Amino acid sequence: MKRLLTAVMLVATVGLSACGSEDEGPTPRGDERIVGKDWQVVAIYTKPDEPSAIPQNAVSVPQMSFGESSIVGSTGCSPFQAKVSYTEGEEAANIRDADLMTIDKVRIDTRPDDCTGSALWADNLLRNLLAEEHKFEMRLNPNNQLVLTLDTAEVDSPAIRMVSL
Repeated sequence: MKRLLTAVMLVATVGLSACGSEDEGPTPRGDERIVGKDWQVVAIYTKPDEPSAIPQNAVSVPQMSFGESSIVGSTGCSPFQAKVSYTEGEEAANIRDADLMTIDKVRIDTRPDDCTGSALWADNLLRNLLAEEHKFEMRLNPNNQLVLTLDTAEVDSPAIRMVSL
């Protein structure tokens, strides 16, 4: 019995050391984790004392998909397209290395008359945030949530929190 326990512990130790081998390297930032996914907006933070969560029973939920130089999506009421550029520090970068995204151009379709309730609330906020020349810090947290924080001097800068579908 003692030999069996020793053998099991040895196999477990070898297995664990193989999991952290140096051959694997770190997971790349950005592309594999942001591009190629549909992101659903779950919260829009504008002011600390205002509601931010998209209601779970919302009929139409804002969403975004990121490309190497573009974003396409919906405000919850209207489709939009944006041309974006990425930087790391002060240097131009690709999405894999970037920590900042700038909206260079954006086109949001006209809001339909039947846009009401939580969809209208989200549409209004996103129209203000997704504006030309706005810069967003990009952060992917451990829960696979993408957070875009408007790059301002404010302590509580507006932000958009998304989960991948």
